[in-house]
Amino acid sequence: MTASLDMKTMSMDHLLLQAGKIVFLFQQLENTIELCCAFSRVEGIAVSIEDLLTTDSERRGQTLGQMVGGLKRAMIFNPSFNDKLGNIVANRNVFIHKYWVSKRLFALDEKIDLDAFQEILAYEEELYKEIIEVIRVFLGFGYSIGEEIARQEGKLRDLENDNDLNNMKQFVPNFLSVVNL
Repeated sequence: MTASLDMKTMSMDHLLLQAGKIVFLFQQLENTIELCCAFSRVEGIAVSIEDLLTTDSERRGQTLGQMVGGLKRAMIFNPSFNDKLGNIVANRNVFIHKYWVSKRLFALDEKIDLDAFQEILAYEEELYKEIIEVIRVFLGFGYSIGEEIARQEGKLRDLENDNDLNNMKQFVPNFLSVVNL
């Protein structure tokens, strides 16, 4: 027997709050990958610094799938991480476009049984962890790119004095752990 939880209570609110965090993380992931593609000049990926900074809603950039495809072709990452990237793209597309409908949730005031609630909660928690793991790799990648640019331009001291960039430095080992050496 499954208990029924009122969707207007904290239960559904918790799922929706977590879903909002996941959407935010997917945006952060896409922006971080876009930044890495722009600075590393991945072949076949047309991303410029202007694309990153634009506020023009009509300007369309590369999709996550296109950027991940370009990174895979560049053979930057080991096969295991390439598989993880492919899964992230697939999970992103399902989560953004089809997830709630696939769970037969069509309105915020519907009721959900305890089993469905726990299944959705477990899925969201796992997806959240996976996105964080991949973001950390790309933050490390971004820092590595920035460090190389700073070295080439004789500005390593400027890099070392930038607190935001130094926060990214902690993720370099995440990046190095998946690089195709």
